[in-house]
Amino acid sequence: MIDYKNIRYPVVILASPRSGSTALANHIHGKLEDVLLFQEPDSILPWFSNFLETAKTTNQYVVKIQTNRLNLYPKEMLDYLIHSSEPYRVCIRRRNKIEQSLSRYIATTRNKWVYQTTGISEDIIPINNARIKNHIQLLETEIAILDSIGATYDTTIWYEDFDFSELDGVKTPKPKNYEELYTAFTNIINE
Repeated sequence: MIDYKNIRYPVVILASPRSGSTALANHIHGKLEDVLLFQEPDSILPWFSNFLETAKTTNQYVVKIQTNRLNLYPKEMLDYLIHSSEPYRVCIRRRNKIEQSLSRYIATTRNKWVYQTTGISEDIIPINNARIKNHIQLLETEIAILDSIGATYDTTIWYEDFDFSELDGVKTPKPKNYEELYTAFTNIINE
């Protein structure tokens, strides 16, 4: 887990989408005092500008970056965040790639990424094989980027080993037809 006694700043969380990184970033931020939190600051231009300006004047922050957005960062910022010895780097991953791609498929279909409750939802998510293939390919690309950027991590956390009961945020509620979706994803991955 995180070695809070020996933490360095900034804290950089690198992850692929739907890996639990938002909940992890909130958790880490909640354990630290007097630090800023930037959750995917690159997703909205004013947030990104604010992050880039703030990072010039302080290293007292936690930033969560997803691999599919690394290309938006200036080279000198990426070199610092990924290769410098100063940041404390955390990587969160999932072993179950089917569940990870399926979570993204559900989130994009619902157009909802963060939830306040978990469990079973009453909705039914349509099964679209072309979209499923696309989500699987996107995840494979994003994991390949995470593996190839050359970062050294102080901590690697596996989603399946993390205790989400102590986190702010919950897992994506499963639609009524979750098992059918899971089978469709499994069949396409095994093609």
